[in-house]
This record gives sequence, C-alpha cells and structure tokens, in this order.
Amino acid sequence: MMTGWLLGRYPGEWRAAVMGAAALDLFDMWSLSDLSAQTRHALTGSPFRNEAHFRQQSPLVHAARVRTPTLILSNVADARVAVSQSYKFFR
Repeated sequence: MMTGWLLGRYPGEWRAAVMGAAALDLFDMWSLSDLSAQTRHALTGSPFRNEAHFRQQSPLVHAARVRTPTLILSNVADARVAVSQSYKFFR
C-alpha cells in the first residue's frame, strides 16, 4: 500500500519500484477480501457510508500521476488482496 501511495504522491522521485500484493483500492479491499467484516486496519466501516474517506485513503486515486517503472506482483489465489487492484493500477 505504501509503495503505491508514495509513487502517486511523489512522482518522479523514484527510479524503480516493486509492489507485492498491492492493496491500492480500499473499495476492493472491503468488497472482495476477507477483511470486509472486520473493523481493523484502514477498513473502518462500509465505503457506502463514508465514500469520501475510502477514496481519499486509496492509493489508486493518485495512480495517474505515477511515472516510475513498477513491477507489480500478484496472485489470483490471494484471499486478502484481489488481483483486480493490480490490474487497476496497471491500467
């Protein structure tokens, strides 16, 4: 999550980056992971009750600013971080 956040917030500062199981979209974390029913980490409730907070805290919001070559590592069998987040960052 921090790699995605730093790449988007400070574009041009890094020569290369690697993200493994990148939790970039808190909407996907809430709806597609096994954390949805838990109230720990960054997931503090439903994104439908506090959409602005979820959007503000998602590194994916700043992905358009990324200029750094990035290796994205994902696993389609990961129950915690859905591979869709990596696809979104890539696109």
